[in-house]
Amino acid sequence: MKNKFKPGDVVITMDTLRKGEIGIISGIRESPVKNESIYYVDFDDRATATITESTLEKFSINSNYFTERHINPGWNRTATYPIYIYVPNGNEGPIPHMHVYHDKTLNPRKCSYIRLDKAEYSPHHDTIRLPRKLKNSFISVMTNIWHKRADGKAGGTTGYQIAVDTWMVTHGMAMDMPVDDDTGLWIMPPYNELP
Repeated sequence: MKNKFKPGDVVITMDTLRKGEIGIISGIRESPVKNESIYYVDFDDRATATITESTLEKFSINSNYFTERHINPGWNRTATYPIYIYVPNGNEGPIPHMHVYHDKTLNPRKCSYIRLDKAEYSPHHDTIRLPRKLKNSFISVMTNIWHKRADGKAGGTTGYQIAVDTWMVTHGMAMDMPVDDDTGLWIMPPYNELP
């Protein structure tokens, strides 16, 4: 069965009870009863929801959000200062970077565009500095192990590795990204030095 949606897609609930709630699809399975897919959707303020494809079709899939992959969405459930990190899939130019939103509104005016290849802000976007209180949250998401993969199994890689891998899959090798000779993993820039 071909799935209409994929892990990493962002959905916005349209029901009157929880209208405007943002969720990230984290996994998919086939329904044992109906001939449709069942999606696992992570919401920041509650447990993962199980939603049928026919119900999910009633939600809004916003194209501005749809083109980005959310890095470690479950981390925000326990964070003192939640942060929303996305790797864009669209036409974003040659500089590998992330969109780091300061709150769940995903407002571009409250977004820091941070490079993947060095600890700098991306020069091709109008960016604002990452607030000091969110810098530790950002570094935590980048360095902690992502425990939940899209297939629901235990993870084993950091948010930074997922971010770079996502950029490479969608944009290709745009710049020389340093790799650790011993582990074969991408070397994360010293983001603690961001101004």
